[in-house]
Order: sequence, then C-alpha cells, then structure tokens
Amino acid sequence: MAALKAHFALKALVIGLGVVILVMLAAVVFGILRQADQLQGRSEPAVVPLADRLDGFAETEVGVPVGCSLAEVVPDRDLLVLRLDGPAERGCQQVVIVDPAAGAVLGRVRLRPEG
Repeated sequence: MAALKAHFALKALVIGLGVVILVMLAAVVFGILRQADQLQGRSEPAVVPLADRLDGFAETEVGVPVGCSLAEVVPDRDLLVLRLDGPAERGCQQVVIVDPAAGAVLGRVRLRPEG
C-alpha cells in the first residue's frame, strides 16, 4: 500500500514538473515575441552627413611639441584620434583626441616611461 502511494506521488511530481516546464517555455516564447515586437517598432537613428556636421568648420590647430610627427590618424565615430611619434624626451609619445566638428582638442593622453 505504501509503495502504491509513493508510486502515485512520484507520478504526480513528474506530471507537475512537466506542467511547470511547459509554462516556463511558454513564458520564454512570449518574452521573445514581445521583444521582437518592440524591436520592430524602433526607428533607426537619423544619419547626419559629415558635411552637414562640419558646416562652418574651416580649420583648427593642434599644438604638438617640437620634433614630434603625426604617426597615425584614427577616426572614431565623431572624433579623430591622433597618435604622435618622436622622442619621448620632448613629450612626443602621446595621443590627442580632437572633435573635428567643433575644431577643439578634447584631451591628451601622455605616455611616460616608468623606471
């Protein structure tokens, strides 16, 4: 009699866990479909041509220590990253971040030797 009760209890547990799994699977599918609907409703950000953003920009000067040279220019979204090269004693080992639309230097990262 006790074995029969354990058998039915085990059956009920397995069926209950199966129902829980199905409910959780339905919740996951519902969440995915809801996210897909939200993604379809989003509009892409308007792309402003570079010529429009640079309207009125003529030129700018970036101060560079004497003896340094421009080693690399890397565009990064709306910024330019300038890597300088030259003797470390003159402070040439640095990266300059420039906003070309405003014609301004936003910051510098100076590399100094440790030792």
